[in-house]
Amino acid sequence: MTSTLLPSPFPKDLYEKALKVQQPFNELMIKVAHDKEFLYECLKNTIEVDSFTRRLWNIANKVIEMETTQKVSLGLFRSDYMINEKDNGLQLAQVEFNTISSSFGGLATRIRKCHEHTLYRWKLNHLAKCLPENLAIPTLSQGIKAAYDYYNSEKAVVLFLVQDTERNEFDQRALEYGVIELNSSIEIIRVCWLDLKTQARVANDGKYFFKDREVAVIYLRDGYMPDQYNEENWNIRFDMERSQAVKCPSVHLQLAGTKRVQQKLAEPNVLQRFIKDQEVIEQLKETFVGLYSLDIGEESNKMVEIAIASPNKYVLKPQREGGGNNFYGDELVAQLRKLTPKEREAYILMERIFPPTFNNCLVKLNTTPQWLSMIHELGIFGCALGNGQNIILNNHGGHLLRTKAEKVDEGGVASGHSGAKIYDAVVCGGGMVGNAAAAAFGKTSMLNHLNILLLESQAYKPTEKVQNVFSNRVSAISPASIELLKSVGAWERIEKTSRYQPVKRMQVWDFASDSTITFNNPNPEHNLAFIVENDVIVDALVEQIKECENVSMRSGTRVEKFAIPSNESTDLVELTLEDGEKILTRLLIGADGAKSQIREECDLHTTGWDYHQRAIVATLKLRDPTDNNVAWQRFLKNGPIAMLPLSNEYSSLVWSTSVSESKRLMELDDDCFKDAINEAFWSNENRDDAAQNLLETLNQIISNLGVNKPSSTRILPPSVIEVNQRASFPLGVTHTTHYVKPRVALIGDAAHRIHPLAGQGVNLGFGDVRVLIDHLSESVYNGSELPDYKSLLKYETDRQRHVLPTIALVDFLNRLYSTDFAPSVLARTFGLTSVEALEPVKKLFMEHAMN
Repeated sequence: MTSTLLPSPFPKDLYEKALKVQQPFNELMIKVAHDKEFLYECLKNTIEVDSFTRRLWNIANKVIEMETTQKVSLGLFRSDYMINEKDNGLQLAQVEFNTISSSFGGLATRIRKCHEHTLYRWKLNHLAKCLPENLAIPTLSQGIKAAYDYYNSEKAVVLFLVQDTERNEFDQRALEYGVIELNSSIEIIRVCWLDLKTQARVANDGKYFFKDREVAVIYLRDGYMPDQYNEENWNIRFDMERSQAVKCPSVHLQLAGTKRVQQKLAEPNVLQRFIKDQEVIEQLKETFVGLYSLDIGEESNKMVEIAIASPNKYVLKPQREGGGNNFYGDELVAQLRKLTPKEREAYILMERIFPPTFNNCLVKLNTTPQWLSMIHELGIFGCALGNGQNIILNNHGGHLLRTKAEKVDEGGVASGHSGAKIYDAVVCGGGMVGNAAAAAFGKTSMLNHLNILLLESQAYKPTEKVQNVFSNRVSAISPASIELLKSVGAWERIEKTSRYQPVKRMQVWDFASDSTITFNNPNPEHNLAFIVENDVIVDALVEQIKECENVSMRSGTRVEKFAIPSNESTDLVELTLEDGEKILTRLLIGADGAKSQIREECDLHTTGWDYHQRAIVATLKLRDPTDNNVAWQRFLKNGPIAMLPLSNEYSSLVWSTSVSESKRLMELDDDCFKDAINEAFWSNENRDDAAQNLLETLNQIISNLGVNKPSSTRILPPSVIEVNQRASFPLGVTHTTHYVKPRVALIGDAAHRIHPLAGQGVNLGFGDVRVLIDHLSESVYNGSELPDYKSLLKYETDRQRHVLPTIALVDFLNRLYSTDFAPSVLARTFGLTSVEALEPVKKLFMEHAMN
């Protein structure tokens, strides 16, 4: 557990104001809970779009008229506040009013005593005497005892409904012992849903029994979230609610704590329905911040536009309790854009609270204490028993003062402050590899509970798909990469576009001789690869990411500065965006390309060189439609030229050549450039007689040895009649010595850049994603916190074992084939012919490339 070394200072006048309004809030919530018409008016739109609220309302609506139903409700409340810095001073701003599972009363009581002890030990007696008494447990215990007394059966018991994997037992036990101190004859039994399913029943007269013990009070510490219910649990909840047992809370009181009710109560003249004293009404209203309905209508549409334009000024809150469900900043924008007008009715907008900061020291076992900038969270406990006409008990007492680092924004009472948003992982770079990583986080079962952000500096716009109009940037997607895309659901989307073309065979040959090598998938039913436009891959991944509730996307956003911890400390990575907003993350994934800013900020050493070559890319129209499923690559004296199939009528060009030759080719008009392409693939003008003689000799030797004779007949590619979308870019190789640091991992071109001749660039990046996700999943499965540095180092080792040999081989081939130096020509003629003849060797090449 993390705690402050010293008690945090809180303005006395605001603390006393919070105490003063607690009892009026208690009474208000009891009366709201028992006003069926008002509840329905508040929730009628939410019921239509939020299944959880609808199920609760259906139970409430059924039991309210039943004669056996208990007519009073017990509320153990906590009203949560933050200090809001405004132009005219400090405001005590109510964040939410908790009507179910109001926790940490026991913990708050003990922390107060711990701080008192620390101050006395340090001889700060005058400060210790300033600490207010914390009577949270006595106050809450009094509520349960009052409900037990009201039920008026000495033989009855109290049930605590808790989770079967309860992590907050200490807090609940403190309350249990508090009740026993007030009345030692009260028996408290802890149960979970399964216990009630098998051993609870409701008698005809409405009495609730557990193991044949009559139940006076049921205290719910479970059942406040949708995932805590299955159909059997809903039936159990219905039986509870129709019984005579006093529920804490009743289903009506749980509904009274929804955000839509909170928003409705803040509207003009609504409080007057429940409270007659105008002075009390004004005191309550002083704690309200701006709350806005998102029910269908023009006003709602205007508020959505305002919130999207200024997301840091608002919080999007769903109906269910708990700040961990709220949306802030970029998450707010993404959620509002994702929701339909009807779905928005399950939410409200709240003005964001901006609290002042102060310094304190955080201490945690086995961790170095840290002096940090902090903010306050104040919760005031209260209890009330009654119905709409009669309030039997109404008390306040005790508080929860949680203090946390300014830069943390993790739900609970604290959500809504002005500090930086914290993520489990931020992926920087929205290209194919970055989007694949974000999608994998959302679609991997061991990781899809994590909070992920994808940042891209360029504004994202889905590409318009026009038939027979193709992008000049395409990729040859290997079978292993296709499996990754399938695992995140993107490949199915790509298939639906029909903008992909299989590669069944690949032919590679030399300009200096007839030496040729062909590659086929060892499994004839499978393809070597698929050629897909880069934009099509990105669009498919983006659509899949939109389905991931744990992944947010933010495009058109540039990171101005990275603050990266120098070692394996508890510090998080801090990102400062160009608009000044700060974001924190436990893991930063650099997918920001060959000129990676993250790599530079991490001071990671790279090796590499410029090939003094440029790649020309273009879209080619073929003379005649054909079964276009062959990838063609010919080595010319200045570099390789490749033609990749896009459809039966179109192919994609990648022509690597010298800088000067690239300049000449780019200056040609389309007709002349088209002729240059056809000549590059078809011409034998630069044939080397010595290489050709060597080839014929090798073929004879191979034939005499009884080995499969290589084909001496080249199949030539189809001729080109039209060229579109010509462009060029420089070529080079870069490799980062280390792919990881504590809290940082590089993937794709940020870690390694390679020559395009083997089509391995994006496949290496997708391989990075696959291996990184596997190691992170294994780490989480084993109980480690993200990111476990050991898992990052394993990722680095595994990838470098694959990437480095690939870079070395591609670099060697490019150098060997980018020359007409006679010994090199003879060597490559010998190499190509030998590999073509030796199937096991060719198979090794294929397996490495396909993985």
